[in-house]
Amino acid sequence: MRNTRVEMAKSAFVASIIFLFCISFATDSSPPPIFDDGQWQINFYAGQSQLRDNSIVEVAYRDDGGNEYQTVVSTRNGAAAIYPSKKPTYAKFTYDLPSTPAIDYSWGGKWNFEKNNASVVLKPMAEVSGMIYGDIVDMILPQKNEKKVTIICAGGFSQSNYTYGGAYFSFASVPAGECTVSASDFGFGTKAISLSPGDSATANLKPLVSRGLIILAIFAILALSAVYLFFRNKLKKPKASYVKKPLRIAAKPHDTHPQQIQMAISSRQADLLSTLNAKEKEIVQFVQKSHPAAVKAAKIRNALLIPKTSLTRTLQSLERKQFLSLKKDGSRLYAKLHEFYVKG
Repeated sequence: MRNTRVEMAKSAFVASIIFLFCISFATDSSPPPIFDDGQWQINFYAGQSQLRDNSIVEVAYRDDGGNEYQTVVSTRNGAAAIYPSKKPTYAKFTYDLPSTPAIDYSWGGKWNFEKNNASVVLKPMAEVSGMIYGDIVDMILPQKNEKKVTIICAGGFSQSNYTYGGAYFSFASVPAGECTVSASDFGFGTKAISLSPGDSATANLKPLVSRGLIILAIFAILALSAVYLFFRNKLKKPKASYVKKPLRIAAKPHDTHPQQIQMAISSRQADLLSTLNAKEKEIVQFVQKSHPAAVKAAKIRNALLIPKTSLTRTLQSLERKQFLSLKKDGSRLYAKLHEFYVKG
């Protein structure tokens, strides 16, 4: 009797182990949802093609409580899973190709996707930060007031902005394609540009009247004024009884600071510079003017009108090519000539 009970207990124990084993395989092993619809499977397309595997997509979304979140996801078979804590009401997705310095594709709008059946077609974009910039060239005097500038692109996109710093203007998040830039002030022409995904273009608006005629007229006025002042001073000049010789003071040699000496470019350095594109070459030559001192990245950006994102990536590329050396001091980034380039 006792042996029978032991056998029954063993059988019950084995049966419970088999039952728990089956239950563990039958239960979904995915993490529990953060809310009822906590997991969203989204298929991403760049134009008409799905994103390649391991493509990094930046996600920014806002829930119904006004809270904003940012994250990044990696695609697999053109899709990625997102786990928001609350159902989003608005979202923005951006994708950047590694071969370009700026964001290439973007989409933003209301969150009205079907769960696990969402498809987002990212639109090709040009440079998001200061994508189109240029100077409004005044016909006579420098611009002092804000001027309205408008860009119109194929597909109905239109955006207006005002100049800053007297003559500069810029646009952001412009869709790739054919666009036209124009100024509201009378006397300026229009500029047609063609934008590719991740591209950056410059649109300088020029006056319709020839600037050469204006310059000639200004020189003529200055010449006549100089002649008039010369003869007026000559007629009023009194006759001097004696001429006082000016005191001659030996000129002291000017102190020359090492940072003010522009470094001469050797033939080897010229060969190295020929391997760079126009933007990289312009940055190296700008830093070379301050050699051996380092230059703030903000100074380079303001002087050459290069967007912050594009400048940072270009500086990192020049550091890898051993043209520049980068150093951070807190939040400030400095650049100086690399020893490999200087020895040239």
